Amino acid sequence: MGQAQRLRYLISLSLVWIFSATATASEPDIHLVEYQAFRPNLDFGLNDGPDTATFTAIQSLREWKTLWSQIEPRMAREMSQQGPHAFPSIDFTRNTLLVAALGSKPTGGYAVAIHSVVEYPTSITVNVIAQSPAKDCVLTMAETHPIVLVLIPRMPKPIEFSTTHAVHTCG
Repeated sequence: MGQAQRLRYLISLSLVWIFSATATASEPDIHLVEYQAFRPNLDFGLNDGPDTATFTAIQSLREWKTLWSQIEPRMAREMSQQGPHAFPSIDFTRNTLLVAALGSKPTGGYAVAIHSVVEYPTSITVNVIAQSPAKDCVLTMAETHPIVLVLIPRMPKPIEFSTTHAVHTCG
């Protein structure tokens, strides 16, 4: 092998090494997004959701007021409370409110939770677990409206919801 060939060979090996080192050192394409539970006030409960199933990302005051008008009337009230609960503010220039609500359910034993929020190169996926009771469960016969609210940083990507259904086994 001539000196020119050896030089090309060494340069090629160096480039392969540089590209492989860069590829392993770069950040992954998928990231978990940190989120925090959002409880509008102390009277808000996990069964204060709207009548219809709702899986959405709220990014404006108008959308938040619309949802609030559906959940506020369900919230517990103190005997001395004269009017509706105060409207909780959210800074939508910095945050997005994720809402997962199962709608009206005929009994207790239903629940909803956000398992994770994952950022992909072109979108964000909210992984939700919707739980229903097994047939042998002893349940309250009151209608329920399971809901969970979380805040994430505002991001300029489309947000999708992926729901996994689970059955809660009792006793």
